[in-house]
Amino acid sequence: MVYEPQKLEVVQAKAGDRVDGVVTQIQEGTLKDFLSPDQLEKWTNCKPEDPAICVVVSLADGKGEKSQLFRLPTDNVVSPRSNLAKWKKSYGEFPTVEQKVFLLYNTEGFLNFVL
Repeated sequence: MVYEPQKLEVVQAKAGDRVDGVVTQIQEGTLKDFLSPDQLEKWTNCKPEDPAICVVVSLADGKGEKSQLFRLPTDNVVSPRSNLAKWKKSYGEFPTVEQKVFLLYNTEGFLNFVL
């Protein structure tokens, strides 16, 4: 591939535009494995050693990957207010590899998982 700036253009997605994706991997670890010390400070009521999964999704439009981090409960009981429970409500099951998901652009042009 050759860098040709004269052929590049900026296209802003509209809020609400949908992008399909597929879960390609689920990485297991602790919060400190996925977050920097600065990011960890923003996760209130959590410890760096808390178990977590990082769900990686390949975007169908060829725009790369997007990931979502979930803190796992230590007692296997998921709070209905957690993002993990919201994922299950949106997609019918907890994250699994090859699961089809979709994301939406927000008003700032960023993709967000539908939870």
